[in-house]
Amino acid sequence: MLPIPDKNTFYLLGGITFLGLLASISPGLIPLWQAALAITVLLLIMDWVLSYLSQPIEIERDLPSSLPLGVSRHIGLRIKNNSRKKQSITVFDHFPTQVHAQGLPINLSIPTDQHADIQYMITAHERGKLVFPLCQIKLQSRFKFWQRTIKLPVHSETNVYPNFAAISHYALLATDNNLSQMGIIKKRRRGEGQDFHQLREYREGDALRQIDWKATSRV
Repeated sequence: MLPIPDKNTFYLLGGITFLGLLASISPGLIPLWQAALAITVLLLIMDWVLSYLSQPIEIERDLPSSLPLGVSRHIGLRIKNNSRKKQSITVFDHFPTQVHAQGLPINLSIPTDQHADIQYMITAHERGKLVFPLCQIKLQSRFKFWQRTIKLPVHSETNVYPNFAAISHYALLATDNNLSQMGIIKKRRRGEGQDFHQLREYREGDALRQIDWKATSRV
């Protein structure tokens, strides 16, 4: 994609316009305005060209091999700055339509020859294969007069399965409910509680932790 002007470009053009207005009032400033205009145009063109000369950013995606349906999970991105200057960038990951994402886009600055690890959340709402095709970054040119959008091919795939943990939980609840409807009620066996009516004589093989030593001392 073609670079678009950054806010510094508008500040620079605003200053040139103001100088042009002064030159229209005072003709002696016209040579100064013309020189400033030429330098501005040259600087903008040079910065525009420099934004294409290197590809300083690399991205790796950390994606789980499988995802549970309807459960939020973190997706990790490692962003490497291989350029010779600090980079201020905006990152957006192209996630599939079958998921809902939170935490994008992300703005950050990365020093030269360093990397940054960031995360965002996704929740899958459909089963099947998920494809993450690329990451998109927006970075400033060397003199910060332009913003360039770059799409990096970072391909990742994963699969979405039913949330078996939730299924087993509901199965246990259903089992308890069915037992209660059948009239089956879970009760403590005699000797397992600490109430008087639950006490009995010690039998060989009983665990020591089940002995009520206070009640035993009163016998």
